Amino acid sequence: MYIFPGSARVRTAVACAACVASLIVAGCSREPTTPEAKRQRGDEIVKRMSDHLASAKTFTVETSDTRTRSRGGKDVTIHTTRQLTVRRPDRLALRVSGDMDLRGWYDGSKLTLVSDPQKVWARANAAATIDETLDRMADRLAMPMPMADFLYSSPYDALIGTQSTGGYVGTETVGGVACAHLAYKHPAVDWDLWIPETGDPLPKKFVVSNKTGTRARTTEVTFDKWTYGAEATDAMFTPDVPAGYERIPIVVGAPETPAAPSAPTAPAAPAAPAAPKQ
Repeated sequence: MYIFPGSARVRTAVACAACVASLIVAGCSREPTTPEAKRQRGDEIVKRMSDHLASAKTFTVETSDTRTRSRGGKDVTIHTTRQLTVRRPDRLALRVSGDMDLRGWYDGSKLTLVSDPQKVWARANAAATIDETLDRMADRLAMPMPMADFLYSSPYDALIGTQSTGGYVGTETVGGVACAHLAYKHPAVDWDLWIPETGDPLPKKFVVSNKTGTRARTTEVTFDKWTYGAEATDAMFTPDVPAGYERIPIVVGAPETPAAPSAPTAPAAPAAPAAPKQ
């Protein structure tokens, strides 16, 4: 059979293109081997996740966290589930169940918490944004949330600082989903994060160890039911305090950095049910 020279050239070109494509894919998927390459790959994945989360005006997510704490000389495992609704930049609602039962609302100026089992409620002055309010909850109200880093306007900046070391570890399966496993170390905390390799780059699992105490305290968080563009009306962030509940104060700690002598002293914020000892 006679073969036209042009057809041979076409087949050759197609074959060459296929080879090049294979090489490109192989190069892109090649696992990093040096610390520098692992750090670069890890930072890129965290940045992609951060940009994706920051782009959402509203979203909902459900998290489950497990942590072990010492009580009366014994280790006790605490399980909680949290349903969060976020509307950037200044609205947050949460429902906590499990070994802690709590409802909370941040409406742009106040943080209100209700404990139905104890029939008490509390309210504290909040800041103008979710970012500042999360900082205040952790630093002044001693109420950190293990998934808070992912609620900031820039999760990348919340997770990775100038003293961070670490990066990409490899591929692992979490809940049947192939995920990139990242691990970073800091002077105060170490954390591991798993993000799906395909689809939306949303957190799947997060393990954080706080090293500031006499021994490390580890919390494991899993994420589920992410909903972007979720309904987030003003009513959803309006506190619902049942009649007859007792209002109790929040003990406000001193700020980590004292105010400058010329700055006016902020009034103490009232408000909030006591959480289980950690």
